[in-house]
Amino acid sequence: RRMIINHFERSSGVMEIKKIADVHSYIDHTLDVVFFDIDNTILETETGPNLVSWAIALEKYIRSHHQMKNLSDHDFFTYIQHKIADFIEHMKPALVEEEVLGVIHSLEQKNIPIIGLTNRPLKSVEITIQQLHRFGLDFSSHPFGLQEYHFETQVRPARFKDGVIVGNSNNKGFLVREFLEKI
Repeated sequence: RRMIINHFERSSGVMEIKKIADVHSYIDHTLDVVFFDIDNTILETETGPNLVSWAIALEKYIRSHHQMKNLSDHDFFTYIQHKIADFIEHMKPALVEEEVLGVIHSLEQKNIPIIGLTNRPLKSVEITIQQLHRFGLDFSSHPFGLQEYHFETQVRPARFKDGVIVGNSNNKGFLVREFLEKI
């Protein structure tokens, strides 16, 4: 599980944590924003493999088929993204840990803005927001004056909507940097 914490005036960094409750060790009232990776930190599939493992296995399987070897990189990526988006649309989400809601709500009570971050395909923006809402999670309340943003400097189109960055397989660090520069 990864959690990115960035403090605008101090330093930024990535912290690996074993349990979501460990977040409290790193949080103080001076934080300007906290980014939570959605997949495998907040949400997972209720049954079956987690989304990341499933997507990696799918890509390996598809690459092994001789018909797929003839596809351009763009067509291959489009095909994979379509399959992943279909998986996301039909998966039954579950919380990774029961404590996730308590941790997120305690940050909200401290008025610390939270941004969700995922590398899901672009076409899964709405379903991702719906899946979070199913658990009472709504990251759209934040002081950044920005409800929607289309990333401009990434390899592939990415989007920020209602407090969630859907990265479309772009580098998450670059997404966070562009978002922070924008706000």
